[in-house]
Amino acid sequence: MTIKIVREVWGQLVQAIKLMIFNPDQLNFVELCQAVTSLLSISVATVVGSITYTQLLPICTFPFGAELAGFAGALITGVLTLGLNYFLLYSAIAKKIWTYIDSLNPYAETIKQFQAINAKLDRYLIELSQVEFDLDLGELKIFTLKLEACNDELQRNVVLKQEVESRGIELPFEVGNVASTRNWLTSLL
Repeated sequence: MTIKIVREVWGQLVQAIKLMIFNPDQLNFVELCQAVTSLLSISVATVVGSITYTQLLPICTFPFGAELAGFAGALITGVLTLGLNYFLLYSAIAKKIWTYIDSLNPYAETIKQFQAINAKLDRYLIELSQVEFDLDLGELKIFTLKLEACNDELQRNVVLKQEVESRGIELPFEVGNVASTRNWLTSLL
């Protein structure tokens, strides 16, 4: 039974260490601590259940006594797992502790703001990807080939100017006029 206890505890410890090192679900610090606590509470429940089975087995010498001891050990393991997990993760005391640990991170609020901004950007990108820009792939390929064929900046400027004029794009500066371009760039500051 000792070997079983060591094997079960070792398995849970290895899972907890893997979770802490690799963090495959990209959990924040508090969620990571809660997941590790949950894994360790499972190992504690397994130890208590195994000890219960070991203590009941010599007492239950009647027919089906070994099965009854095994059932009692499994029942205690399950109930203790649920009870410990609930207490360590969701009880009033635990919530206060998890809130306090979360407040220790000085950048927690900033991280939450960045996560909210990231979610908004993801939504905008999804919406933007659904907008059709009325681009013909053939025209785009021809335009790309024209740009690739250019040997210097002067040729690129000519190709870009032709494309701007053909599409009727209004620019905030005059193409080819360096002073106009500089004025526009200065106005952006």
